[in-house]
Amino acid sequence: FDPDEARGRTETYVLRVGHDVYTAKLVKGRLEVEMGPADDADLDAEFDQETFFRLVSGELPADEALAGGSVKLYAGDEDTLERVFRIFSFAPRITTAA
Repeated sequence: FDPDEARGRTETYVLRVGHDVYTAKLVKGRLEVEMGPADDADLDAEFDQETFFRLVSGELPADEALAGGSVKLYAGDEDTLERVFRIFSFAPRITTAA
């Protein structure tokens, strides 16, 4: 979870990973997670476990996952999907000294 990417956001994401369904809610940048789908999500996406982990690791870009059919969107769009995996990323964050 990257709090800088989440800062100030209020959005709801439904993530269908394999047979499991999770709802991640950002409320002014604070994260709440629960099992099951939420109504009126900003993003509702389905993927298998491998695709999910490739997305959160940064190995697979969201646009490539969509183009290749590895992700099914029920709500939201490519921009929202990309934002989700910037917020929920296991990829290393590199900062440079000023």
